[in-house]
Amino acid sequence: MGNLTQRQCQTTLCPSGKAMVNHYDGDGLYLRVTKKGNKSWLFFYTYNKKRNMMSIGPYPSPYALIEARSERDNLKNILAEGKNPKIVRDMQKAEVVGESLKTIEHIYKAVKKERMNSQVKAWSKGHIKRTEFTWKHLKPLANVPITKLTKKRLRKLLVSINQNIGRSTGEKAKALLSVIYSHALANNIVYKNLVGDFASDLELQKRNSDDIESHSGIPTDRLGETFTLINNSKMSHITKYALFCIQYTSLRVSSLLASRWEDYDKTKEVLYIHKEFVKNRKAMNCPVINEMASMFDSLEKIQQSTNLKWNKECFIFSIDGLEPLGIESPNNALKKLLLKHKLGFNAKPYGFRTTCEIAWTKKKFLTTAINVQQDHKSTTGDVIKDRYISEGETFLSERKEMLEFMAKKIKDAMDDYDPDFDNWLNES
Repeated sequence: MGNLTQRQCQTTLCPSGKAMVNHYDGDGLYLRVTKKGNKSWLFFYTYNKKRNMMSIGPYPSPYALIEARSERDNLKNILAEGKNPKIVRDMQKAEVVGESLKTIEHIYKAVKKERMNSQVKAWSKGHIKRTEFTWKHLKPLANVPITKLTKKRLRKLLVSINQNIGRSTGEKAKALLSVIYSHALANNIVYKNLVGDFASDLELQKRNSDDIESHSGIPTDRLGETFTLINNSKMSHITKYALFCIQYTSLRVSSLLASRWEDYDKTKEVLYIHKEFVKNRKAMNCPVINEMASMFDSLEKIQQSTNLKWNKECFIFSIDGLEPLGIESPNNALKKLLLKHKLGFNAKPYGFRTTCEIAWTKKKFLTTAINVQQDHKSTTGDVIKDRYISEGETFLSERKEMLEFMAKKIKDAMDDYDPDFDNWLNES
């Protein structure tokens, strides 16, 4: 039976003139109080005929009186087994620290560091940025030790990503987890790659090329209807602007959403696209037409009003500039809108590139300019011709005309779209 009460633990002080004082509770448990008012629990015991002392922890958190007595009893049980409780406790703490070094996040960081410095298959900056987008979806597993991660929990998250984010993102998440497991295997942390068990899983198995849904764009004759619905929808203005700009420019979604204000030259009317986001690994300048400039101005004012630390390193397509719009956000918003209004066709932002290519080709813009804007591996579509094209030739003026043509095409289609007529047609 202890000698201390809760009230005594709360009110006891260190006598003046002393650095500290120990108050006995019973069975080796003491409450130490320092002259600064700090309180902690100590356990005195005899092991191998020698007097020992060890710290249990601070009072009142996490060790109030009842918790301290419980821990004291645990230490006494260890002592009764013929073991030194201090050594056992230190070993337990070491195990906890060791486990924390084996979490999914810790291994992911180790993989990233290793691949960045690899002399064989180094990850480029662009690949690392794309991997970071994928990693965000695996955050629910970040603090889980890989040795404690069950196949059931792993599958549940991957299925959720597949169904709620998209099959493509799900496959990227699965691939990243497989890389993490491979690193853990190589370092003898685990003895099996659980991701391999999903090879024949109907929900998670890799799709054949015939099963992969094509990236369809908006049909040319539905541009006015679709963009009118986008413009009038309740989706965020950031997502709306992103969808319009993707259709104007034919840029890949990831390259547009990764853009920062420092990449935008308002004077030259260009947006710098870093090489890691360009298929041919050559940085490019994308023309910024008036419609886009107006959107950028609006986004800049909003961000500056909400973020007092706003600077040129902030993301363009963002609420406050700190975090970019999620890469799946435009796709999810468009998908929801198409289903809500039962438009009868499927379209994805990536497919907007197809819509642009068809429109630009019909208008007989230079094939070379189209390929530069869509960052194809081949500049002209003909690798032999590419040898004779100056690297300094960017066809910027031609590409600006292409973007202006697409913007006008959308505006005219929206002006011509008559929702009342469509409603009348449906009712008939």
